[in-house]
Amino acid sequence: MSSVAKVIGFLNGINMLGIVTWFILALHMGYTRIDEILRNFDNSPIVKGFAPYRNEGPARMIWLIGAITAIVTFPTFHLRNGELSESDLRSLPLALRRRFVVMHWALLTLIAGAIVFGVSAGVWKKWGNG
Repeated sequence: MSSVAKVIGFLNGINMLGIVTWFILALHMGYTRIDEILRNFDNSPIVKGFAPYRNEGPARMIWLIGAITAIVTFPTFHLRNGELSESDLRSLPLALRRRFVVMHWALLTLIAGAIVFGVSAGVWKKWGNG
């Protein structure tokens, strides 16, 4: 195995650890603070519609936290459609809102990294030894 392949593999491993860490943090937040989080969105139909997922296991909890982080990070579409209450968004504690935004951007970055490292590994495998 060449040194380039080792570096790509190492970086992909670090990226995968980041994804697993994100999942663990999302599960922790979901199982310890989901009631508090959902109380902050009493007037928002989109979040209320997701609420039943909190009782459907870890995969749905990760999905629920991911959906809420996306809604908080990019609220414009949901505010325009009336799915998200502006008062709910404004009343969300700033620390929680920041945590959601950081978590969402971290997840997007980790997904992009997985794609980049996966493509890089494929390209290197195909043309790197030629």
